[in-house]
Amino acid sequence: MLIVGCGNSQLSEELATRGWDPARVVSVDFSAQSIEQAAGRARELASCDGRIGALRYCVADCRSLHESFPPSSFDCAVDKGA
Repeated sequence: MLIVGCGNSQLSEELATRGWDPARVVSVDFSAQSIEQAAGRARELASCDGRIGALRYCVADCRSLHESFPPSSFDCAVDKGA
């Protein structure tokens, strides 16, 4: 699952703790600061819940994902909205 424009939201962690395979959840945002905040929080939470440690966070522009990921990398994409 690709989470587009994740910002610093907790959606990825929520999905991981509710049964989604965290190794298949990738969160992207064009803001490096937002990605660092979200990834940092996930690193902290991983000590309590190891599933969260498998989440991936990437700085990427959703308009050019083909530059960051090969074709057919994701089964679905989610835009959580603001």
